[in-house]
Amino acid sequence: MSNIVSIGLIENCDPHGFMDEVTERVEGLQKRRLIVDVQYTKEKNNYSALIIGRKRDYK
Repeated sequence: MSNIVSIGLIENCDPHGFMDEVTERVEGLQKRRLIVDVQYTKEKNNYSALIIGRKRDYK
């Protein structure tokens, strides 16, 4: 059973607003008390991020 509850993708973003957009989305998921994983890629001058929010395992 998967504990992933949110997947977000930011594609082909210019570098100027990229980190602000990523930070805003990550903080939103953290407010929901989720574990957040972020993977970044850069091609030429375009940045992309995959943002995954997971439930915490309380065992």
